[in-house]
Amino acid sequence: MKNFLTVLICTLISFGQLLAQSNLTKELNTEEQLSAYFKELDAKVFEYIYHDYDSAAHYAEELVSSAITFNKPLIEANGYNIISSIYNQKGDYIKSLEFKFKALNRYKEISYHSGRAIMHNNIGVYYFRQEQYDQAKTHYREAIALLNQYKGDSSFRSVATWEAFMSDYSLNLGEVLTVQKQYKEAREYEMEALRFAEKHDLQINKAYIYGILGQIDAAEESYPEALSMMDSAIMMFEQEGDLYAVAEYQLKKGDVLQQDGKIISAIASYEKGLELAQQVGALEWEKTANAQLAILHAARKDFEKAYYAHNAYMTAKDSLLNESTMHRLSELETKYESEKKEAQILLLEKDKEQQFYMLCAGAGFLLLVILSAAFILKANRRIRLAYWQIHEKNMEIEQQAEEITMQRDAIEEKSDLLEQQNNSIKASISYAQRIQQAMLVSLEEMQRKVNDCFVLFKPKDVVSGDFYYFTELHKEGRPLRIVAAVDCTGHGVPGAFMSLISNSLLNEIIHSKHITSPAEILTELDRSIRQTLKQSDSGNRDGMDIALCCIDEQNKVLTYAGAKNPLLYFKHGILHQVKGDRNTIGGHYMKTRPVRFTNHIISLDAPVKFYLFSDGYQDQFGGSMQKKFMLCKFKQLLEEVCDKPFMEQQQVLQETLEYWMEEGNEKQIDDILVMGLVVGA
Repeated sequence: MKNFLTVLICTLISFGQLLAQSNLTKELNTEEQLSAYFKELDAKVFEYIYHDYDSAAHYAEELVSSAITFNKPLIEANGYNIISSIYNQKGDYIKSLEFKFKALNRYKEISYHSGRAIMHNNIGVYYFRQEQYDQAKTHYREAIALLNQYKGDSSFRSVATWEAFMSDYSLNLGEVLTVQKQYKEAREYEMEALRFAEKHDLQINKAYIYGILGQIDAAEESYPEALSMMDSAIMMFEQEGDLYAVAEYQLKKGDVLQQDGKIISAIASYEKGLELAQQVGALEWEKTANAQLAILHAARKDFEKAYYAHNAYMTAKDSLLNESTMHRLSELETKYESEKKEAQILLLEKDKEQQFYMLCAGAGFLLLVILSAAFILKANRRIRLAYWQIHEKNMEIEQQAEEITMQRDAIEEKSDLLEQQNNSIKASISYAQRIQQAMLVSLEEMQRKVNDCFVLFKPKDVVSGDFYYFTELHKEGRPLRIVAAVDCTGHGVPGAFMSLISNSLLNEIIHSKHITSPAEILTELDRSIRQTLKQSDSGNRDGMDIALCCIDEQNKVLTYAGAKNPLLYFKHGILHQVKGDRNTIGGHYMKTRPVRFTNHIISLDAPVKFYLFSDGYQDQFGGSMQKKFMLCKFKQLLEEVCDKPFMEQQQVLQETLEYWMEEGNEKQIDDILVMGLVVGA
């Protein structure tokens, strides 16, 4: 009875399809009507193809069926190609490949050569994604061979279309050859692809070509060329708005930088790729980026960052596994539905005795109604059971949602509190900055009291541990000017505290105690710092390095003393260096006797340009080798600019420092202070 019922149902379906096909043939009796009908089906397919695969597949199958009915083999082959794309998007890659070969065979039967080339390329793409590189290479070569064999064929529409195809297929073949480490041949195909891509301004093609050429250069250890190619590819992908590809090639750039030994730059590139991958939801790239960051941070002994990167890698990996599981379930469901439809089609093909089935249709229909009623009753019981199961699940979900909401509210409350605290800290630091700026003498005041000067002052943070000091006083009827560049222990808020203490002590020593000898000022400053910070008892080691000068223009002498920091000066165009004493100010609580410093006297019988500075400029990392700037390079720079006006000198020093940091992809590591003054006849 069950077999009879199945046959009856299939017969009724076949009968209905025959009637529908007969009516369709009567309605479409002109070429214009037929063309309009196929255009309407094609439009329906592309209306649903990206969001409703079942509807898209329905219209695509109708397109193929109608093409067979009306003997339109090109439309039939195109329909197979469309169905292949639908299965590919659904994740049923085996079924997609089956329809690709159907389309290829149909194109071959009707000698539609551009279609054959397209299908060989698409089949090659499928095998490449499955990592079956030999099969991929075979089909790419076949696609290019067809292009060369049928270059003037009308199916290519125009020379521009043919050249665009040649760019695509050469690019793909070059890529698989690169994977197989056949770099010489790969480069030849990529250059061929680039020639046509540049001719027709195919931006996406150019971007991928530059990326593949970059991989070839990296494999051949031509790292500068590889990085240039990667940067070009990234820029083009950004212009086209393809953030997924930008993320991919930021990671590939990171691989090249890592191979070249530029670890810090590699980390920066991986972090950019990670940020974009998170933005577009590319879990595979997130996993790759975090894996590399974990390795590099661990290699640099930054274990905290390595730990966080590894956790992020495991999270992305778990998410991909979950996604893969859901995808596999979808594949199994699609396969089940497909096999069920094939079974129905098989039954329809076997049962050809239509007259007998039509005689039994009445009895079968009555029986179908009875069985349907029984089925509906049974289904209702299952539905009620499913309803209560779903109801219980909904209750669980609602409870979980409530818990999540409570957790979110708690997180938001903590976030608001942290933001308030952060704003309060920022306001306090900003106020501290105003206090520190108020204690510094203005550049205009300094310029009024010396021939000319400049100050390059760049705190690492908002407030600074470096500061400059300038004051004027009269002693025995002659004016004296005292100037100093001071580098206190630390930077940021701790360094700023030390700068305030040091500035206050300098004022007390010079203006209250009337000490003007640089060596004696430093000795007294050392004693005052140790006493103020109770270093003999507390074990505190804070202190400072300093270069200090006293200018006596009436007697035409400049007296310098230094705690570690040197003095550089030009006289008659020649650079001189005077080293400071090896002792620091403060920080040596184990010493019981006063520390003595040395005065160095320089004659001002001719104009003297002198420079005081902290170690921030010369210790800054950067450059192509990511090394320190160093004192020798700093002196060379001063020799190059010493004849320029001071404002131009300051500009050159600042621009050189910025370029040095940018070239090495480095951030400022310390407070930076450079002073330049000119005195004398």
